[in-house]
This record gives sequence, C-alpha cells and structure tokens, in this order.
Amino acid sequence: MNGTEVAKSAQNGLIQQGGVLRIGGNSVWGEYFQGYIDEVRIYNRALTATEVNNNLKTAVSSTTATSTSTGTSNTGLVAAYGFEETSGTTVNDASGNSNLGAISNAVRITNGHSGNALQFNGTNAWVTVQDSASLDLSTSMTLEAWVYPQSLANNGTVLFKEQSGGAVYNLYAYENAGAPVSSFNDGTYRVISGPNQLPVNQWTHLVSTYDGQYQRLYVNGTEVAKSAQNGLIQQGGVLRIGGNSVWGEYFQGYIDEVRIYNRALTATEVNNNLKTAVSSTTATSTSTGTSNTGLVAAYGFEETSGTTVNDASGNSNLGAISNAVRITNGHSGNALQFNGTNAWVTVQDSASLDLSTSMTLEAWVYPQSLANNGTVLFKEQSGGAVYNLYAYENAGAPVSSFNDGTYRVISGPNQLPVNQWTHLVSTYDGQYQRLYVNGTEVAKSAQNGLIQQGGVLRIGGNSVWGEYFHGYIDEVRIYNRALTATEVAYNLKTAISVSNPQ
Repeated sequence: MNGTEVAKSAQNGLIQQGGVLRIGGNSVWGEYFQGYIDEVRIYNRALTATEVNNNLKTAVSSTTATSTSTGTSNTGLVAAYGFEETSGTTVNDASGNSNLGAISNAVRITNGHSGNALQFNGTNAWVTVQDSASLDLSTSMTLEAWVYPQSLANNGTVLFKEQSGGAVYNLYAYENAGAPVSSFNDGTYRVISGPNQLPVNQWTHLVSTYDGQYQRLYVNGTEVAKSAQNGLIQQGGVLRIGGNSVWGEYFQGYIDEVRIYNRALTATEVNNNLKTAVSSTTATSTSTGTSNTGLVAAYGFEETSGTTVNDASGNSNLGAISNAVRITNGHSGNALQFNGTNAWVTVQDSASLDLSTSMTLEAWVYPQSLANNGTVLFKEQSGGAVYNLYAYENAGAPVSSFNDGTYRVISGPNQLPVNQWTHLVSTYDGQYQRLYVNGTEVAKSAQNGLIQQGGVLRIGGNSVWGEYFHGYIDEVRIYNRALTATEVAYNLKTAISVSNPQ
C-alpha cells in the first residue's frame, strides 16, 4: 500500500481461467467501488518491491504505457542540469538542492541530446556553480554528462570542482587529444582513464563513479575502466561545467544532462540514466514517447533460452537464431552476440516487412571489430538487398540503403567506436533519407523512390554477399514510416518490453 508491503502469505496454486474483466464493479456478487480509480496496470508476473515503488511514481501513458524500468533512485542526487531554460544566464538545478549555475560565454542550443543543451567554445566558456555543502563529496561520488565534442584539441573539461591550485574532483571528455579521464583528490590525484578517444561530432554518455573501494568509468553505459581506491575526497570551492580556472582547460562542443551524486551509481542505474532525461523538476523522464504506429517488428532479445526470437510489435515476425549467442550484458537486459563469420537471425518474409514509401531501421550495436562489412539489418532479394543497415562497411562509417531499382545509399561521416554501445537509426520518408547516431542526425539525402519488395530479413548477416556483424546487437525496431528526430531520441532512451515495445 503506497509502496509499502503490508501483508504476505505463502501460496503455490495455479490461477484459474475465466471471463470478462471488470473495473469498478462485478456482476457475480454485485459489489461496486465508490470513488475515483486511476493508473490501472495488470502484469502476468509479480513486480518486485522496487518496481512497485517505481510505478508509484510513474504515470501510465494513454498511448504507450511506457516505463517498466526499475529506475534510478534520486537518493544522493546533489545536482542535475538539463539546460532546458530558453533564455537568461541562469542554469536551474533539478535535484532540488538549489545549486544554480551561472553561464559565461556558453550558448544555449535547441538540438541537445534531450531537448536543449549548452555549446562551449573551447576557449573561455563555462558554467559556474557556487560551492555548497551538498557539492562537497567525501566517501563516494558519481559524475555524469552527455558530451558532443567538436574537437579533441587540448583538455576538454566537463566537470571540475576547484580548490586553490588544483582539483577536488573532475571529469574530462578528453585530455591532450586522448581518451576520457576522471579523478578525485585525497591528497593524491586518483586518476582513471578510458581506453579510447571519444568520437567527434557525436553524442557520448560519460559516467565516473567512486564507491570508497573502486573508481569506475563508463562510456555509453559500458564499464571501460576500473581502479581500486579507498581515499576520502577533499573539499573545495566552485564547481565548473565546461572549463576550469585552475589550468585554463575548456571543452569545445555541446554538454547536456549533467548529474552529480554523493554516492556511486550501480551499472544498472548508469544504464537507466543513459536512457532517461533530466526533468526541470524531478531529474527523471519527461519524454512524450514514440507512437507504435507503423511498428512492424521489435526485438529486445530478452528470451533466456532456445533459438526463437520473439517479436514485441505484435506482428508475429519471429526470428530464428543461427550461431548467435545469447548474452545477459546487452544494452538493455539481454542481447545477442554475433561472431562475424556465420551468425545471424532469420525472419521469414511477411507483408508487414515489405515496406514501400517510407521506413525506419533501428538498433543498438556494440561492434567488437570493424573488419569487413558489419550487417545489422538486411532484407534480401535474389542477388541483392531491398533495404539494409550496416554498422560499418570496409572498416568505415555506418551505412544504410534501400533499393528502388537503384541502391539509394546514405553514409555516416565517422567510424563507430569499437567495444562501445552506439544507437543507429536510418529513416526514409519519401523525400529524404536520414541517418542518426546516438540520437543526432549525421547525414541527410534527398530521395523519392518506392522501396522494392523482397525475401527474408536477416539480423547480423546476409546470404547475398556473405557480410556478417562482429559484436553485440540489441533493441532492434523496424517501422513502415519515418520516425521524427524527437521519436528517435525517445527510442534511444527507451528499452523494448516483450509486452509493450515502447
């Protein structure tokens, strides 16, 4: 009751089957409720106590009945910045701790990772947050942001808590054109670095945690570095976003969705935040969602055994696994691992998969190699493709195409990072092809042809040219319409449920 377990009884029987379901009354014994009823949900499983409490705080959407996530508790959230203000130089703090920021030389933009964001010029732009007791961390911490570097020159400060002559804690997107770095000061700088540079002109989710035993660094939800540490974090002065006055290091690019906690988030919580925007009032999701209209196939790969892949769209486009392996560390729950040589999922042809005037192809991909051509989705026909999506071609950038008698191809500007999750979406609306990487449109091409019809759909490979993806694939969706940029951004943050693909 109100999130608290008030009774418990051991039982083990099977529930009988029956007839109509009533809300507010029943015809068996003529019993009726007097009052208001709202937010009704029924599951074919028992929710955990955590899920019960999350639903207590999460409304049912009239169109998508969205969130089934276990969520991230706001416990320990000391600052949260969504940068959703439309004017002025003040940045509001959605954590409720009133750690307001003051903008200097940064510019408000509307094409952030989730809504608005700030653009930093790499020379003298930052946000200053005055020191407060809530920002003076001690035994643990989490530093988090979405970053979109436009250059890797110099040292790209994302978050920096200053003290005289040095740092208390910090997070960098890059140091000396290198990988992301984070540190805290317990008398000695305790530094943790990522293994790879971040891609430029793409959004990347960065998180650094410290729990009193280990520092960890996450890139796009994946732990990429871990270091044993046990010191106490020193106290300090002002907090800067996008720059620092100690060593004059400034970030060039966009920053969005900044969160600071006085505790270490778990890996599950890191991944939940990756998919959840900061609200101006609660630091949780405010998205309006993506309509299921036109969704013809949706694969979350949440099955735990067998070779069948269920279709969450309701269109019964089931998949058959060949040589791919089920894994539990997917982008959202389980996923499939493809070996790059002979692994794929085959979905038999159906009318719903024969697209015509428009389409959306979508997946989360985690390439472990960029060798050869990495097929993500491929609708086959004799001797060629109908439509496809590649994570990489010839060690290059992502590519998508459809066939209207001629292959209409759109390519991204940059390679995807290996051993990191990336969200790929290709759309075609009868006028334009578009390619999105991590929610950002990276390519656009005018086209107006009709998509040809074809045969089987493959995930992870194709039999036409023998091209196979090497790595993990998760959260595959296909629509017979083009998603909007807002819908693409929403899907980036929203996992597929077996019962509801949104």
